[in-house]
Amino acid sequence: MSVSASDTHSRKNANLSAADALAAMTGLIKRATDAGLHVRAGVQCTFGCVYEGEIAEDKVISTFKALASSGARELNLADTTGMANPVQIRRMIQRVKEVLPEQDLSLHLHDTRGLGLANMFAGYEAGVTIFDVATGGLALPVCESATGNVPTEDAVNLFSQLNVDAGINLDKLCIVVDKLEKIFGRKLPGRMSHVLRNRGDTCQ
Repeated sequence: MSVSASDTHSRKNANLSAADALAAMTGLIKRATDAGLHVRAGVQCTFGCVYEGEIAEDKVISTFKALASSGARELNLADTTGMANPVQIRRMIQRVKEVLPEQDLSLHLHDTRGLGLANMFAGYEAGVTIFDVATGGLALPVCESATGNVPTEDAVNLFSQLNVDAGINLDKLCIVVDKLEKIFGRKLPGRMSHVLRNRGDTCQ
């Protein structure tokens, strides 16, 4: 479940003001947790909005507090518009941890400006170990200019280079990416399947 910290984005995406969307969402979260469900709740546009620009960090924090107080156990910091940078990532994670130390945190990143992996690494250094990724870098565009999520295969390679086992076979994953490219008839944003193919390894 997620809501936007940007009023303009919320109105365009959900046809509700940010305040109304939050009120509705907190009610849903309470119903879900009362039914015994584990809820992951996210804040879209945590790091900025293409319509409104910078979003006040205090507004983002207050939104996370409302979601957590309703019962959400995992909080997702979403770079919906792909505007985040590593400094923002580290700072916001630290702020959320300070006010909501009991909640698990996760990151939803887009690679719109080429900083997806850098932001992921910054998040990992700040203690986050749950990341949203998409095979080949595919994603559903939810606002103007936002491109795909961080490619799964590139994220797996990043953590492999850090000697962190993501539990995913990179060669087999890249075969899937190659098949997706054939289905869509176009090159996908991910890099590692092309690296392995050009090197003559398993992807083909």
